[in-house]
Amino acid sequence: MVSLPVIDGGAGAIGKDLFQATAAVLGALPLDVLSKLSNASAQSVDAVELKLVDGQTIIWGNAGEKELKAKVLEALLKVPTDPKNPVRVYDVSAPRHPVTR
Repeated sequence: MVSLPVIDGGAGAIGKDLFQATAAVLGALPLDVLSKLSNASAQSVDAVELKLVDGQTIIWGNAGEKELKAKVLEALLKVPTDPKNPVRVYDVSAPRHPVTR
């Protein structure tokens, strides 16, 4: 069984649009990626962000192209990392041009 990440609304309650955008993103993720998440948040419907349990950040952007973004993210997470230059951010907001830093 996979535990679901917390949807973080910040100091106040999360609005319907932000909740729906965040839930759409979470629904697109494969179980192996979903199981690595600690929380999900959104400053706007175009700025969904995910945090992995190990502290890495995923910049998702909006819920558009969520299936492609999920596949790109899954592939990026499988790439061996260099311990001297660890990846702190996975940016799949433009899934055809993902960025890690």
